[in-house]
Amino acid sequence: MRILLALCAFFVFINSSLAVVEKIPDVTILPASRGGSYKASSTTTAPVKVIMSKTIKKSGAHNLEQVLIAQGLDVRDLEGDGSKTVVSMRGFGQNARSNTLIMLNGMPLTNPDLGTFNINQIPLATVQKIEVLAGSAGVLYGDQAVGGVINIITKRAQKNKEVAVGYGSYGLQQYRMALATTKNRTSYSVNLNYLRTNNYRDHNKSRTANIAVALEHALNGGDFSVRYFLNQEYLQYPGALTAAEVQHNRRQSPSSSSGDFDSSYDHTLLANYTHRIGMNWQLKLLGSLRGMLAYGHLAAPYNRNRYALDFTPTMQGIINIGERSLFTVFGAKLSQGQYRFNSSGYASRAERQVYAAFSQVTLPVKRLNFIAGVRVAGAHSEQELNSVGNSGIDYALISNLEMSVQLTHDFKWFARRAGSYRFPTTDENINTKTGKPLKAQTGVSYETGLLFIQQKFSGHFTLFDLNLKNEIADVPTVGGSTLVVNDNLDPTRRLGFSLDGGYKVNKYLQLNAIYHYVHGVFSAGPDVGNRIPFVADNNFVFSTTVTPIQRLKLYFEAIYTGAKSLGDDPEQRSALLGGYTVYNIAASYKYKNIELNFRVNNITNKYYFAYAFDVYTGSGSGDKTPYYYPAPGINFLCNITVRI
Repeated sequence: MRILLALCAFFVFINSSLAVVEKIPDVTILPASRGGSYKASSTTTAPVKVIMSKTIKKSGAHNLEQVLIAQGLDVRDLEGDGSKTVVSMRGFGQNARSNTLIMLNGMPLTNPDLGTFNINQIPLATVQKIEVLAGSAGVLYGDQAVGGVINIITKRAQKNKEVAVGYGSYGLQQYRMALATTKNRTSYSVNLNYLRTNNYRDHNKSRTANIAVALEHALNGGDFSVRYFLNQEYLQYPGALTAAEVQHNRRQSPSSSSGDFDSSYDHTLLANYTHRIGMNWQLKLLGSLRGMLAYGHLAAPYNRNRYALDFTPTMQGIINIGERSLFTVFGAKLSQGQYRFNSSGYASRAERQVYAAFSQVTLPVKRLNFIAGVRVAGAHSEQELNSVGNSGIDYALISNLEMSVQLTHDFKWFARRAGSYRFPTTDENINTKTGKPLKAQTGVSYETGLLFIQQKFSGHFTLFDLNLKNEIADVPTVGGSTLVVNDNLDPTRRLGFSLDGGYKVNKYLQLNAIYHYVHGVFSAGPDVGNRIPFVADNNFVFSTTVTPIQRLKLYFEAIYTGAKSLGDDPEQRSALLGGYTVYNIAASYKYKNIELNFRVNNITNKYYFAYAFDVYTGSGSGDKTPYYYPAPGINFLCNITVRI
């Protein structure tokens, strides 16, 4: 508390001691481009893709997983229903969950343990836009912002009443009701959602009910908002299949998984206070409180619970030095989390505290833009397994240097050196190869490219070189009590490039294409030269939107995912998992206050795998067994929305 009071006092001192006369620049500018949407920001030179709610609606996607896949992101979905989705950016496989930072309204959704936030518990109807920053951004966003950052921004409450009903394959039923109103300076909104489905696999039924409530109030010189999300989910685990089982019936569930399930309650409370101090400074306070209670069966009955408390104060504004103006951002992060897991023969208890301070300045000089920043962070964790405990202390100091040049009105060149880090989670520190807590992972990414924005065409080309030390990942074991243990890897490297472009041919036709290439290998150690497990070299997405008449929109997308090695196979004992292409189509029709949406996924009924991994059963080169999670075949969803 003393640290927080001192920090706030420092903010006030800085504000009162600086003579500034300029307004804070808008850091969320969307260029007037018909070909695509990118965010021009004074906090980074890298292009930030903005996926607006209109774009999401055109695609016919019914959850956030489908939206992100359509942006060329590599998504791992163990259960096939999107409840255990892990997003990979810049070439992460097994450990993608902790190297891509997911944020909700600017607040990181990190946990003290390896558990991931279920992004699909956020109803698409509440999403205003999604910002995707590919590349390291550890200075501003901290822990886990290694491969990229995804910020989900919810809508502001507006007067609205609507109900929606959906029906789809595998017995899918979906119901939604939304109510929003505004009075004077205060706005309220409530969204209720219920979904049930049998899913593609046997023994994979799920039921999800969630509520999203928002309260917003405008203040003199600022605003205040509170959002609450409650998600209840029951999910049956279908289990992994051997190659022989897949060949016999890819939809079956092995008998060993017949009693496996999970029932969970997730709570998320977000608070945001923004206040303008004078004409040039802005104070923002972000806080979140998240909790989880769950029980289930996975080989044995279990129960688990978690809470995570985060507080992030930031200050941004302009400092005038002579004729130059520096746009400055500085702040801190305080985080506290706890996790418990209990089952027969396995009882773990863990706590973690994370603290950080950061600062970044931007200096614009005519067509040039220079950015420099630094962040210092620390973490303290205590973990215990079956009454045997240990503790770990980690530190990280990273920096970034960036510059951009506005070559012409339409073209901007940028280059950046961006640091990153991630601290080991509590459950990673319990199950380690050495029996001791892991070291903090650190890295540096070198990036350069072009951003081009024209009236009908926009996009970007980016080259990157990401180098990591002490990368944290699980590695297979032979003959141990567990199939994998956690370890700090030898140095790893990821080289690649991205192409992302959109072209509006005319008012009837829009074309978009995205291509990601990443070459991820071990750059030292016994597996030097081997591919990083479960990372596809190539990802390609082509999509088109056709509007034959004003009320009707047609959408088509083709998504290609390249070959990848199996998870938990750094030695590459197994053959590569082959690449595949999935085709999806959608249509939407709007008449007065009624809107009809129809989408068909995997229209060619392509057989592919959402995930696959190796289990080592001995020391010999052939002593391993691959296991597979089949992805859904052809399926559809029809949804009707009525605005009252």
